Amino acid sequence: MRNSFFIILSLFLSISSLATSQEEITQLDSNQAEYDGKKITLSGDVTVEHELGSMSANRAILLPASPEKKIRFGFIKLHDNVKIALKDGGQLTCSFADINYQSLKGGFFGGPQQDFVVYMDALRDKTSNEVRSIVLKSKEMSVQILREEIKTAEAKSKISNIMAEQNVTVDYNHDFIAASDYAMYQRTPPAEGESAISMPGLISLRAAETNGVCQITNRNGDLIKAGQIGIDTTKKLLTFVFPRGALVSIRDGEKNERIDFSADAMYWDDVSDVLTLRDHVVISQKGLGKLSGDQEVKIFQHKAEGKKQLKEIESLGKTVLTFMDEDSKMSHTLRCYERVYIDNLHLEAYLSSPLDPQGVVIEGKQVFFQDDYGEIFADKVRVQYTIVDHEIQPNKVYLDGNVQIFNRYSGEPELSGRLVQYALSDSVEFTPKTQEMLFKSSEGRRVLFYDKANNLQVSAPALKITRNPSSNKESIQGIGDVRFSFIEHEFEQLRKRFDLHKEVKAEAAAEKEISQQE
Repeated sequence: MRNSFFIILSLFLSISSLATSQEEITQLDSNQAEYDGKKITLSGDVTVEHELGSMSANRAILLPASPEKKIRFGFIKLHDNVKIALKDGGQLTCSFADINYQSLKGGFFGGPQQDFVVYMDALRDKTSNEVRSIVLKSKEMSVQILREEIKTAEAKSKISNIMAEQNVTVDYNHDFIAASDYAMYQRTPPAEGESAISMPGLISLRAAETNGVCQITNRNGDLIKAGQIGIDTTKKLLTFVFPRGALVSIRDGEKNERIDFSADAMYWDDVSDVLTLRDHVVISQKGLGKLSGDQEVKIFQHKAEGKKQLKEIESLGKTVLTFMDEDSKMSHTLRCYERVYIDNLHLEAYLSSPLDPQGVVIEGKQVFFQDDYGEIFADKVRVQYTIVDHEIQPNKVYLDGNVQIFNRYSGEPELSGRLVQYALSDSVEFTPKTQEMLFKSSEGRRVLFYDKANNLQVSAPALKITRNPSSNKESIQGIGDVRFSFIEHEFEQLRKRFDLHKEVKAEAAAEKEISQQE
């Protein structure tokens, strides 16, 4: 039967009158062959050696191109158990394939024998010699064929783009599994002198406009959804448009911690384990609270016991940290204008203020802390956390440099919400659990504390304030050489820093308005 086939094939080639030295097919083979004067139909263990690569199927139909095209076969249709091993690497399998060599396009479809079209590829990393695999699946795929005319050799064809749609999944080296409605794989030739098993490339995934799916997960258990996702298979770099998701981090080999986030854009360097989020960034972690950044936030990870662990978070530009105390139901807010650095391994956070060319903190750009009790300004802030019952909790807050404190509550209900206490200090240590504040001054300087409601003035090298959690009453203890009245330049310092004249006028106006209403 095979001898009869070659006779038929020779007859077909002579009738087509399309002989050329540049042939896209070099060999055909099958169990059976039929020729009806227009097309050749092959069936049973069909193999086609083509410029693209070696093709096999249970059935194939070959049709001639138009006389204007100097290519013997313009159309190749493959049915059942289709497999194409590309010459430049990679393999396609499906139920049906339709290759149009005139338009340089191809279509691949799933069917009863194989639900999904599958494209497999691999790349050897020239640095680590690691072989990374790619498996792309979908119900349908279409390809763009690139054909180059080379003077010293036969014409060479390769698949440049693969478009996938309907139930798309991408398995990248068993590290990442992505799912989307649409995907494009742009196959890029390796650089000169680079020995790759196959062609590296860029994978772009996107969601449909209505109820679309575009997400990626990994062996660590992370899950990220986005409008679009890009995978650079060479650099192991992932890009995201409007990402939102959660990272899983292990703590002390026992408990998994979840970090939720969203942003306008994100870049994930999987080699260095760094995620860079940009614009309208929001990150939430139980115990640490919520971080909001308007510029760039980086998340650094590292591997511990085979699992990825959150190592550091760095935010540049205006950043807001919000923490809700579950016991008191009170919200605490830290605002920073320069840099926030969170050391997750050592459970510490650092906040700093921007400086002018002379090294002085820019006016109005100090680190700012606020809760229901008042407001604090400082040049630098350090927060220490601790683990209590497997949960992260703030343990100590250190404020340093030109510390200014406004207290809005002194234990008197009728004064609640009004500024009644003011303090100036070089540094402050605050313990959230005991509500204790320790004020310290540099050598030769003093802590200034003014309680307007009780007309209390305190000037001392150090000062401790403790709040009773049940009564909200405060106890004040001066340390060292204590004075209970300010000298003129100290009171002037308070008036200048806190603009007390303006405060008095505002309160008087408010009281007048209340009396008029009564």
